[in-house]
Amino acid sequence: MVIQKESLEEIIRNKQIKPVFQPIISLKDGSVYGYEALSRTTGHNQIADMEELFSSAKTYNKNWELEALCREKTMESACSFMNLSPQIKLFINVCPGVISQDALKEEINQENLNHYGIESHQLILEVTERRVIEDLDNFENKVLYYRDRGFQLALDDIGSAFSGLTRIKDLQPDFVKIDRGLIQDIHKEDIKKALLKGMVAFSKASHTKIIAEGIESYEELKVLVELGVDYAQGYFIQRPAETIAPIDENLVTAIKGIHTELKKQTQITSFYPPVKYLCNLGGAVSYDQPMIEVYEWLAANPGINKICLIKEQIPVGIVDKAQLAEKMAHKDFYQNKPIHLLANSKMVLVDKELRLNEVLALTADLEKEVWIIVTDRGNYFGKISLKKLKKKYKKIELKRAKGNNVHLKNDL
Repeated sequence: MVIQKESLEEIIRNKQIKPVFQPIISLKDGSVYGYEALSRTTGHNQIADMEELFSSAKTYNKNWELEALCREKTMESACSFMNLSPQIKLFINVCPGVISQDALKEEINQENLNHYGIESHQLILEVTERRVIEDLDNFENKVLYYRDRGFQLALDDIGSAFSGLTRIKDLQPDFVKIDRGLIQDIHKEDIKKALLKGMVAFSKASHTKIIAEGIESYEELKVLVELGVDYAQGYFIQRPAETIAPIDENLVTAIKGIHTELKKQTQITSFYPPVKYLCNLGGAVSYDQPMIEVYEWLAANPGINKICLIKEQIPVGIVDKAQLAEKMAHKDFYQNKPIHLLANSKMVLVDKELRLNEVLALTADLEKEVWIIVTDRGNYFGKISLKKLKKKYKKIELKRAKGNNVHLKNDL
């Protein structure tokens, strides 16, 4: 729906805009990191879809006036709580076209900010990706200008106009916001977890903090904490409001509880060694090696009953010594055949850094005859049978049980 130009001009002329604030909390302890300032209309021109209002303002070339009014109203309201809590950050939305204008320099320079008792380091310019950047070079120069003066930068809606991760690399923002599309039902969808896990790793490498938007359930929040997301906002945390209210203590307790459980899991996991210390090293041959050569090699190494086949160091199959010996009974026919003709797929690839309990969790539903092929960044590292891994696990569990009994007796 396009807003009528007369209605838009009346809103701007009569300053029929009020700010509301939604908290952004730390997922480490539930404390408030800052607030995103959002705008709502007042009077008889109340508009439910603010995106339509801003879109119409651009159509009528009124986007500067509308955004300037929103910022003015935001500063007037925010100064009351910003002055009391200098550590609190304020996220204000700015479209790329506005941030590229020199007039913004005059509006939010430190002298004008002093009028509200706000410092530049408290403000975070949140640039929404939905609006197209028409002059990228000019935009990047303006971003550098503001960052040099203490402002921070957040990129919203990663994945469209900023070309996602590439733009993060180029602009090096302080924050990136992940929208509801990726967060919704993330506890039910492994692909979403994998995507966000990758973004968390990328953010740490690029020294960027991630803010997850649109949290609407405890289950979503729990996954975000477990994946190491830095900050979050959403209706489950608190709805946008005109006045600032404390975060629900039950929510803060829940976040701390998730961390307590994670710490326990880490302590349990650290009790088990990485699989790289349990596997047998070596025992691999090229997938195209003649069967007779592999047979002779196995004969010279009587302790090896299984051999892994590799292609350019990548595991591609596993061969049983007894099966190969059976073929060698017909040596004349099989001796020059490539060994991969006997390969079977009863193997599971795991990274060498995975711990014993993690590997067993991944292979819980598999038969004991399966072999675990241990890799180092995808390349062959070693191997061990699932049956042997389970035996090692039982031994460790017995030691754990004895250790717990000793602690229990000491406590008594």
